[in-house]
Amino acid sequence: MAKPIRKKMLAISIILSPIGSLSEIWYLKDYWKPDTILSSSTAIEDFMFTFSLCGISFAIYKVAFGYKFAEERKHKRRLWLPIIFLAVVINGLTIFSSYLGYNSVVVSSILFVFISIYIWYMRTDLIFPSLVSGLLLLAVFIVIYKIMDFLYPNLITQWCLNCNPSGLFIYGINIEELAWDFTWGMVGGVIYEVVSGKELLLKNIGDVNNKSLDSFENFDNARNNFHETIDAVFFQSTKRILLIRAVRVLTYSLSKRIGRPLPDHYGIIIIAGIPFIVDAPLSVVDMHTSGIAMFWVIYYVTLSCLLFVFSTIAWKYFVHTWEQLSSIIESESEVEHIKLWMNRRLSLSMQIGLSLIAGTTSVYVLYLLSPLFAGHVNFGVASYIQVFINSFFGMAVVYWLWHVPLFVRELHKLDSINLLWYSPVDTDVIQRMTNLLAKSSVYALIGMVLTVFPPLYYIDKLASPGIVITTGLVFFFSGATVIFISIFPQYWIIEIVTNSKDRVLQKLSLVIPSDISPEKITDPLINQKILLYHQIKNSHISILDHKIIINYIISVLLAFFPYLLSIGRKIASYF
Repeated sequence: MAKPIRKKMLAISIILSPIGSLSEIWYLKDYWKPDTILSSSTAIEDFMFTFSLCGISFAIYKVAFGYKFAEERKHKRRLWLPIIFLAVVINGLTIFSSYLGYNSVVVSSILFVFISIYIWYMRTDLIFPSLVSGLLLLAVFIVIYKIMDFLYPNLITQWCLNCNPSGLFIYGINIEELAWDFTWGMVGGVIYEVVSGKELLLKNIGDVNNKSLDSFENFDNARNNFHETIDAVFFQSTKRILLIRAVRVLTYSLSKRIGRPLPDHYGIIIIAGIPFIVDAPLSVVDMHTSGIAMFWVIYYVTLSCLLFVFSTIAWKYFVHTWEQLSSIIESESEVEHIKLWMNRRLSLSMQIGLSLIAGTTSVYVLYLLSPLFAGHVNFGVASYIQVFINSFFGMAVVYWLWHVPLFVRELHKLDSINLLWYSPVDTDVIQRMTNLLAKSSVYALIGMVLTVFPPLYYIDKLASPGIVITTGLVFFFSGATVIFISIFPQYWIIEIVTNSKDRVLQKLSLVIPSDISPEKITDPLINQKILLYHQIKNSHISILDHKIIINYIISVLLAFFPYLLSIGRKIASYF
């Protein structure tokens, strides 16, 4: 989070924190009665909640989509707006809730809508940020409610006084609560911009402008961080990595529709929101995914977002490595060979085919195993959709990560690799490849742990051979991926370093007389060559430094983490 955003976020949270206690004057009468530490009407929890709520609602849109405040003020300041806001809310609640008896949360939600419309009238450029802020805050609260329901079942229901006068629920959450979250997000997300007169600007998305919307190729090239320094045809990530391609195509489509370029985060949100978009209408006919099943959907939505982040980071490491290859491969034909090899291996059509097989198989396996979860998890449409999405893109990520060590092996076969003659292991490309492998192992293990954790959670509860076998297979293939990415390529890199070192020593031996002893050498140049020969011969070939070792230690700890949790749960059950 940028420092200017962080400072403003903290200031707004501190200034607006007292509003929490003020609002409880009405909410405690007709909405809910939560337990507090001091069991008093004015609780520290109100300050904490309002502090967090105001800060999150202010920053969530800016941080999620990479916005910053313009340095120049382009709109007039409206310092009176907070006073109007408080006056409208307090008087509205007093009249409609205290005197007329309407539910206070419903009243405040309607008031937030009117305030939002007034803000939109003053600043039309804030309509879209306001709506998106509301949706993002709504998503955050849905996750919070599901986590609370998972940890403390029926707690919110116990706190309720009259928190669901309509009797309507979405995802098992009363619609009044969700309406309040959304409408407050619309106001809290943009009220600072109206008061300060500041305008939001996109940042750090490359050379992006409205002309980039003419075609997807222009849109893609404008934000390709590497297109000026390497082969644009081959290394545009959208032509080789399925997940990045899908995200960017969706982002381009949305940008084209609204007429302005957007960051890639929008594409991620569209993919992450597919299960909820499909599932929401089903709540009307009581066929939606709810309870613990929705919690696991949210869990795997987070995993799908991490898949994109990991793919992007690992791909950048890979591209940075390639940038230096031309400096160590002397033969132009071998450079072309590597390009053709990677073009053939990283085929989008192959990734799509394998991903479809993985997604379909996962959905079918979940369908077969669903009877075993009866009484524990009732899978709905959103569950199956999210399993398909994670398996589809997860397979695509695994497919290209497997080609990182294969790429190292292909380099190992080349004859014209020329590293630093005096210290091959310190060659920049070698260091970059080693770091790439270490990072990839950590990312792969994080994905493995997050994928295996849910079935591990239910192994002890269900004790079903089907669950055990499925979890074992997932762990086996995930573990094999991690080992293949982490260990095998290190051997090939050491071989590359050793071969380069042997070639240098061989060249030096040709210029050093073999029949002369060091004591009889009188030529200073020969003596220098001999000393250099022994120095290179005794140089180390280890490619592991402390940072790489730390990465591998993290990988090992991550590999055992879910099992440590399972063992801890068993130990806790005895007490």
